[in-house]
Amino acid sequence: MVQPASPWAELPTAPPVLPSGISQYFVSPQISLEWAIRAAETGGRKIVYRDKQLVYRAALLGRARVRIDNTTHKVHEQLTISRVVTVPEDNPFIAWDAEPVAVDTDELDSSPAQGSRFESLPSMLGDARQLSSKRKEFNDHVYRQTAITLSHHRSLKLTARTDESEEQFKRRCREAADEKRDAEVRKLEKRYETKFDRLEKSTRREERELESDKAEYDARKREELLSAGESVFTLLSGRRRSSALSTASRRRRMTQQSKADVKESEEELEDLQSQLDELLDELEQEKDEVESRWAEVVDDVETVQVRPRRADVFVEAWGVAWVPYWEVLFEERGTERQLSLPAFE
Repeated sequence: MVQPASPWAELPTAPPVLPSGISQYFVSPQISLEWAIRAAETGGRKIVYRDKQLVYRAALLGRARVRIDNTTHKVHEQLTISRVVTVPEDNPFIAWDAEPVAVDTDELDSSPAQGSRFESLPSMLGDARQLSSKRKEFNDHVYRQTAITLSHHRSLKLTARTDESEEQFKRRCREAADEKRDAEVRKLEKRYETKFDRLEKSTRREERELESDKAEYDARKREELLSAGESVFTLLSGRRRSSALSTASRRRRMTQQSKADVKESEEELEDLQSQLDELLDELEQEKDEVESRWAEVVDDVETVQVRPRRADVFVEAWGVAWVPYWEVLFEERGTERQLSLPAFE
């Protein structure tokens, strides 16, 4: 029995010759036919093929190297942006944002696999002028769309590192907030220290004055007692001496004055202690406000996007990428079917 001709027999075994200046790349076949079929056999489906062929299809490949240097956020990174996109024959528009063909552009061959065949080349991929225009489009797309999104804390002036997890960044923010809070509290305490020193000096001075007033008061009381004794003795002896009475009266007034001085010093000390207590309360209140403010600020995290400069986008690979597919012919429910399976990961 004569086998029907292969549906791929007419496809060329070599890629078409491209115009000068257009590079071509071959994606390495990394999935065997058996594994490709096994992945397609889902839901009890069984594929027993009668013919198979490795076929390359043309796509547009662009790979750009992007340098991002941002001193404000301390970002210094190099990225590689790759796109392998299919190009319809009847539509030159390329949707760069569409899902690209999932191939590793670092795994490219300089020649095709043995026994392979090639589908026809879309006209745009053979046109050097159009490809040059699309290369500029790709460069612009990479420039506009490439950005590194990072967590940022405006108050703390901190930006997450590209290799830093969200929890690690939050921990770093908390540590920085604690340092700033402690520094602000130390500054606050330093400002209050002058006020405390002034009150303490006044208190020590008033305590010394109180001791002096008490000593003066005790001495005046003793003098007053002696003077009172002399006055009584003079009266009892019948000798009226107006000078003795006058002295006793004067010493009595001096004793009262000394007592008033003691009371005044005691009241002044009470007032100073009251001022000291109020100042302590005021300091604690301001410290609580500082701690509360930093506690609220610490979780105030936003995101920023760090972008490259246009001059830092370099297209380093550009041209036609030949992407391999396993084409299989099999029978299913009495009907001959053709199936295309990716030969790449």
